[in-house]
Amino acid sequence: MSTILFYSKVHNSFDDRTFYHHAIALKESGHKVFIFSEIEDLHSTEIGIKIISQNISHLKPAKRYREINKLLLFTNPDIIICDYPTSIILLKICLLGKKKRLIYDITEWVPSKKNINKVKFPLNIVKSVILLIINLLAGILSNRLMFGEYHKSLIFKLHWFQIKKTVSYFPDSKYINYKKTIPLEDSIKLFYSGWFSIEKGFDKVLLLSSKLAELLPDKRIELDIVGDFKTETTKTYFQSMISQLPNNVLVTSTGFLKFGDFCQHITNVDIFLDLRKNDFENTHCLPIKLFYYMACGRPVIYSDLKAIKHLLDINDFGYYFDGKNIDKIATLIANYFEDKELFEKHCYNAHSKFHMQYNWGLIKSDFINFIVK
Repeated sequence: MSTILFYSKVHNSFDDRTFYHHAIALKESGHKVFIFSEIEDLHSTEIGIKIISQNISHLKPAKRYREINKLLLFTNPDIIICDYPTSIILLKICLLGKKKRLIYDITEWVPSKKNINKVKFPLNIVKSVILLIINLLAGILSNRLMFGEYHKSLIFKLHWFQIKKTVSYFPDSKYINYKKTIPLEDSIKLFYSGWFSIEKGFDKVLLLSSKLAELLPDKRIELDIVGDFKTETTKTYFQSMISQLPNNVLVTSTGFLKFGDFCQHITNVDIFLDLRKNDFENTHCLPIKLFYYMACGRPVIYSDLKAIKHLLDINDFGYYFDGKNIDKIATLIANYFEDKELFEKHCYNAHSKFHMQYNWGLIKSDFINFIVK
């Protein structure tokens, strides 16, 4: 039995990947598991997993170093799994002279847009280079590298000496209550989850809903949105757009949901939408929720992202959005009312592909072996 510490700088204690998949799998395999998130204060024990999180994100490096040392003394882990390069470096300093396995779980872009969007040229270039060097150094200092997806592994190709593995974002089927396909009749429920922003394509979601309502004036278009606005300005802008939607569009809004609530919520949806901007960073990011939507067995409409196409083709159970073809996508969705066989086929294909190729049960054993052996 090994003692394993998940150390997170960017995710909370009950992150879907960390807690609900990785930590639970290792605990069920007989290992002792701790979770530490430095963005919240939380002490709890859930199904035998000890959560000892403390908000130290605001501390200077010297104070963070002292807190990390206390954490390591308390947990005495054999294996540490960490999700951010600066924390990897601090952990490595604390572990000098100790035989511990340090695993870098790479699911974030470093540098990313959020790192540099408030920095003007040319300082944004300088900061990007510094962050890239720090990221590569964290890879060198780690004993093993674990990737959430293909494109985020590419900059570590030069780390030929490292043990590496891709462990994707596939969900465990036990979290999704799959429901039998019901043909569309008098209404359709569209679903969007995430930040209500232009960058995430929320404006396109509203435009698509409006166009679909115009094509189907005798149908009720239900738009179920889960998330929030980042600023009051965007809130005012989008609330104005919502108020101008056709009368047969019904919008229901819910704030961000806890993992279990989210999994339950999405089982009552007809079509899933994700129309985010197809910029350089987005197109190389594999959307985690795609696999949850597939598990529900319903069609998806997704932006035409390279990260998706590298792994699978959604044409068997939905359509790609190219950033402009709102009218075409609306027509294709409307066609589901007429072509009930196509709707049923897309529903079947989505769930079948999830079950056969993209679920957690298929990769869980490989993940456990990679961590502990």
